[in-house]
Amino acid sequence: MTTILYDHENEHIACDSQTTENGIIINSDANKWCELSDDSLIFATGDTVDIHELQLHLNGGDLSQNIGEVSYFRTHETYDHVIYGYVHETKDNTKVVREEPLFHSYGIGSGGKSAMVALSFDTSAKEAVIKAAEFDIKTNDNVKVYNISESVFI
Repeated sequence: MTTILYDHENEHIACDSQTTENGIIINSDANKWCELSDDSLIFATGDTVDIHELQLHLNGGDLSQNIGEVSYFRTHETYDHVIYGYVHETKDNTKVVREEPLFHSYGIGSGGKSAMVALSFDTSAKEAVIKAAEFDIKTNDNVKVYNISESVFI
């Protein structure tokens, strides 16, 4: 999977750059974000094909009922807060996308919890994801950081 960490205090989103499939490293320098048609950015965890299906849906298409587990952060220069979203399966087995504003730091992906622990020790978001990579084989230490308030990668 991956590790993506939202650092609320410093307004940063940090993500590793490794993609894996069936335990095999596919790419060690992947971008874990994409720009949507409304100019918002999503930073997503899950299988690549499912992230692509999510992107199609968030750009106005139908949500594929075959989509797997995906969670993401969404940001835009006009948003007051970072949005946390995920694919949810309802009681009647219909899949829907749910979104909610985040008012605190949060980690997603296979190393998300480890990164949250590291962040609690006053490390930067980048350092926290690097620390998570020490414990999560699906995360690497090639970390990219997005500064939300300045709308740039740093």
